Amino acid sequence: MAQEKGLVTSITEDGWAQVETDRNDACSHCGSCRVSFGSNSEMTIKAINRAGAGVGDLVSMHLSSGTIMKSAAILYLIPVAGLISGAFMGVDLSERLPISETAAIALLSLAGFILGFIITAFISRWMSARRTLSPIITRIIRRGLVASDSSPTPSMKSTEGSCSVPGNAES
Repeated sequence: MAQEKGLVTSITEDGWAQVETDRNDACSHCGSCRVSFGSNSEMTIKAINRAGAGVGDLVSMHLSSGTIMKSAAILYLIPVAGLISGAFMGVDLSERLPISETAAIALLSLAGFILGFIITAFISRWMSARRTLSPIITRIIRRGLVASDSSPTPSMKSTEGSCSVPGNAES
């Protein structure tokens, strides 16, 4: 279970919140939270606002271990399965194609890999629409926290110390 702290920057009427948080090693490469990276160490996450947080609130977000594992499986296993399937198809089709076996394996492996990424994109969009890959705001740590320099990260650090490490449940 991953726990992260962040500052709510905007709220939508359909139950979502934009939360700005520090990027850590665990989520720097994950796409499940619809992350927008900048050149700094902050990221903006779209999260389900179950705690009823408002703009300027310091919140705790939760992403279950099952969700993290599901995201990793979708992101890595489907393209690899496409790559391997393409290689086997290349072996079978090399006798029918006017190219060498190695070229057929390479081309069909690449095609399977690309097809795997396309399938991954469709599955990710479908799961995101169902809100199965989204982090959830579980509690409000401090209401109305507003940064003095329009950057929420310094206020988060001065109020709560460093951001939590995934798996470190601070309740």
